[in-house]
Amino acid sequence: MRARPLDLEAHSVLRTHLFIVHARRSVFLMTIHHIVADLWSLMLLLDELGVLVNLLPLRTTCDTM
Repeated sequence: MRARPLDLEAHSVLRTHLFIVHARRSVFLMTIHHIVADLWSLMLLLDELGVLVNLLPLRTTCDTM
């Protein structure tokens, strides 16, 4: 993935990507401009994301690709 600066005039101040590594593993990448998020807000967002992830059903089998 090529690095792109966040252009506040043309684009959103938040970008997200979900990379599927394999059937049981993924990586969530979030890029947010510092002008819209302070430490308290980021910690709250991470707490909320953690709650959502824990609500996801766990897969008991792994499909092969």
